[in-house]
Amino acid sequence: MLLLCALVVGGVSSAWADVVTIWSENFDGLSGNATPTAPTNNAYAGVTYSCVNGAGSSPGNTKIMSENLAEGASAPELMVGKKGGGTGAAGGKFVAVIPLDNFEGTLTLTYYQNKQSLKVSSPTTGVSGGQTLKPSEVGQQTTTFTGITTNMTSITIEFEATTTSNVRLDDIVLTGTKATGVATPAFSPAAGAYTSAQNVTISCTDNEAVIYYTMGENPSDPTSSSTPYTGPIAVNTNTTIKAIAIKGNASSPVATAAYTIVSLEHAGTEQDPYTVADARNAIDANVGLTNVYVTGIVCTGGSNLSSGKMNYWISDDGTETNKLEAYKGKNLNNTNFTATTDVKVNDVVVIYGTLTKYGSTYELAEGNHLVSIDQSETPLINANNVSINYDATSGEITYTIDNPTSAQLIAAITTGNWISNVQVDAVNNKITFTAEANTGAQRTATITLSYTGAEDKVVTITQKKNGAADLPFTFDGGRSNIEATYGLIQNDLGSDYNSSPKLKFDGTGDYVILRINEVPGTLSFDIKGNGFSQGSTSTFKVQTSVDGENYSDLATYTELGNTKTVDIELATNVRFIKWVYTEKSAGNVALGNISLTKTPFVRVSSALYATYVPTRDVSFPATLTAYVPTSVGASSVHLEEIQDAPAGTPVIVKANAAGTYDLEFDYAGVSDEVIANNKLLASDGSVVGATGIYALGNKNSVVGFYKVKDGEIIPAGKCYLNTNASTKEFLGFSIDDDETAIESLTPALSKGEGAIYNLAGQRLNKLQKGINIVGGKKVMY
Repeated sequence: MLLLCALVVGGVSSAWADVVTIWSENFDGLSGNATPTAPTNNAYAGVTYSCVNGAGSSPGNTKIMSENLAEGASAPELMVGKKGGGTGAAGGKFVAVIPLDNFEGTLTLTYYQNKQSLKVSSPTTGVSGGQTLKPSEVGQQTTTFTGITTNMTSITIEFEATTTSNVRLDDIVLTGTKATGVATPAFSPAAGAYTSAQNVTISCTDNEAVIYYTMGENPSDPTSSSTPYTGPIAVNTNTTIKAIAIKGNASSPVATAAYTIVSLEHAGTEQDPYTVADARNAIDANVGLTNVYVTGIVCTGGSNLSSGKMNYWISDDGTETNKLEAYKGKNLNNTNFTATTDVKVNDVVVIYGTLTKYGSTYELAEGNHLVSIDQSETPLINANNVSINYDATSGEITYTIDNPTSAQLIAAITTGNWISNVQVDAVNNKITFTAEANTGAQRTATITLSYTGAEDKVVTITQKKNGAADLPFTFDGGRSNIEATYGLIQNDLGSDYNSSPKLKFDGTGDYVILRINEVPGTLSFDIKGNGFSQGSTSTFKVQTSVDGENYSDLATYTELGNTKTVDIELATNVRFIKWVYTEKSAGNVALGNISLTKTPFVRVSSALYATYVPTRDVSFPATLTAYVPTSVGASSVHLEEIQDAPAGTPVIVKANAAGTYDLEFDYAGVSDEVIANNKLLASDGSVVGATGIYALGNKNSVVGFYKVKDGEIIPAGKCYLNTNASTKEFLGFSIDDDETAIESLTPALSKGEGAIYNLAGQRLNKLQKGINIVGGKKVMY
């Protein structure tokens, strides 16, 4: 009877609730030397492990071992690493974080240990209990943790070695008492960071309870007046959700889940690899890190080659900014690297592996390997149905678009000042252009193909870096000891010849070729012979070539005992220089102090007009006419001719034929008023199309300033007008000279600003192709 009363009175007390197993672990299935990071029993979702090795001199590691402690021979157990000696000595730890759902009172922990000292404790706020055992206490142990409340969402338990002996740990079981009332709601998926929007469900094991929730950046605790849960909640931004389950007058503890949605532009798959920016964002959010693909441009070449593994760095733009290290990576198909040159600066690569962060270093962890590598220096053209032909010697690219549209091609508008001489064959849908050789960072350009009766088609051309960034040339070919690239052939000349770069020729027939990437000017170099001492009669020949195949002798040197400095004015069509050691009577020959002074030049396309910004004071040859626009009218831009231009002055140049025109580093002076009134501006790459923004263009063979589309970027180095207000689609040229003083032709020609006439004095309704007369001035259209 007394017992029955106790049961009735205790019917609403947690003291009579069931004791349940919250967590257990026997490490079954783990192999020797493994480090457990999660439960071996999938039933304990949400439980996490961490293992800490001992510290100090000769510490122990926390890892799985096979020993005979609790379950017989060869059963896996966890060894908690011993404390090391000396400074920083500390014992290893096994730490488990166990979720709690509506427990209160006391939790009971049992476990097995061997005959060594072990401390068991919990750092969870409000929890007390645990124990420290001496070596004499061995076998199964029992301890308790008190202070458990239904508001606690988890408990952390630490097993710590306290002496210089390793401790064995096995068969861990944690039990507790479920509180009466309503179970705490659970979220799925669990709180955390995700790379895409999530549909979050909330559930409660008590089917009769009603769930209410709040959500936002910092939501209040929910009540019965909050939003009732009826189905999955869409989470597509950083959001916190709080939920409570209510049944009658009873309610659950408030459950909280915070979600972070990481914005990544790519999926991290082989078909859609992460960018380096994506990879760094994923690392910062600790999400989407394993079995991913990352693409980038190599910004720091291979180093620390060991056992086929090598370190190198990639970034999105090929610079050292915001980079990612491929740490101890492998080559294609997970094979060994054989040389640091297997990966070179500016190679475009795709890498497979796991993302991590070591200190402040973002990296692909050891075990990564190359999936693809593009070491081609051919510009990459991205368009549908395009066939490409690239001439590496001249740098000229031709390509054909196969039936891009049935409409007629009427113009090709380019961005990127390294693309020039664009020629349009509208009948055959063929476009040719010249790509200037690249000595700087990777760069892109676009060609917009405009059609009648169809949308524009944009072709993107990507050109990788070709050669040294600070020199307008690269080295090619040669014998094994002087082959390959500038910067690798050096440190073989002795202390009495300290030039840079320095190349050593030690046998007859040795040669090295210099490929010139831009229009050349003056080439300067030093040569020295006979082991770099007096008296050599060896023959050293210098040759030039236009195509890299047919070389002509430029000069021959036989007296090479003293350093000889040579200056050569190169023709503009020279693209290759070869130094050849043709006859050896004694000693070696060295080549050094190579420099190339470029001739300033302007490239003019078939439109016969171009914009140009000189980096130094220049004067223009008779084959070019240079202008600056000094005022902008209602329908035209007034140009004034100049003979010279100070550095940094944007100008318009006109030629009678397409081609490359050399300039002189000279400056006789230009009127300060003309320069001050110059309306032409140079873009720094941040200028975008808007009202009043015009750029030089050529449509239907009509050259002038065309309105730039809203939002379209004007590339750095290109020039533009900002009229502030004009909305016309086109502004022609107005040039004052003796031929344009047409007031005497007929009085009608001097009528208002908007009046348009032809040279015969006939009034026109609109501008016609050719020369028009607007407001008494000639305007080319």
